[in-house]
Amino acid sequence: NLYNFIRQYTRSNNELAALDKAIAEEPDGTKMYELQMIFGGKQEEFRSSIDSMLKFHDPLESYFVLFNFMEEQDFQKIKALKMRMEPKDIKSNYYSDLKTIYDNNKLLEIGEMAPEIELPQVDGSILKLSDLRGKVVLIDFWASWCGPCRAEFPNVKNLYARFKSKGFEIYGVSLDKDRPS
Repeated sequence: NLYNFIRQYTRSNNELAALDKAIAEEPDGTKMYELQMIFGGKQEEFRSSIDSMLKFHDPLESYFVLFNFMEEQDFQKIKALKMRMEPKDIKSNYYSDLKTIYDNNKLLEIGEMAPEIELPQVDGSILKLSDLRGKVVLIDFWASWCGPCRAEFPNVKNLYARFKSKGFEIYGVSLDKDRPS
């Protein structure tokens, strides 16, 4: 039940904090490595207990765990929990909240149509992502100040040259603040 889960979660969290402190204070590299391996195992147990709670316990308890004990909400876990809540909990506020989160994030799921983006081009015109519908589109987020972005540019350029004849397009999204970049 939720009470036992919270007790175990607190115990595990305290163990991880103590191990983390011991690792930071350990001067011997070999012992530090051993502590890191123990930490990794405990962390995996910790994640498994959360996953088990999400999969096998009451959906409302799972909802509580998903939004209070997980660092990041995984879309697949949100989707699975939403399906578990249907139709029994469909009238609850928790289901309504979960459905809103699901609907808002569904657009970002692999294979789904991307949300609309409209950005100015160098010539001042506006290009909508939907203008490229029917083509395979790579949405490339980059910035002139980003070293890895700049390093990847020759690969992106080669990719475009290789596949543009097959309907491939790149929709570049600059994260630069100033326009000249």
